Amino acid sequence: MEYWIYKESRILGPFDKAAVSEHPGVDSGTLVCAGNPDSGAWRPAGDHEEFRGLPMVNRMGHVGDFPALR
Repeated sequence: MEYWIYKESRILGPFDKAAVSEHPGVDSGTLVCAGNPDSGAWRPAGDHEEFRGLPMVNRMGHVGDFPALR
């Protein structure tokens, strides 16, 4: 499975599961899309079962930007 992340107003990827988990700054609130990034299926990483072990979001420093969904 390929995963894409939305970070700093950019869509990055594709990554495998390990690369997403190890990507700098990725936490449970980072938007992740499994499969096609144009599908509109962006969810916080913590909502994906495979990423539930990621650190919690630091709400003080997290900006809740969402990608433009097509």
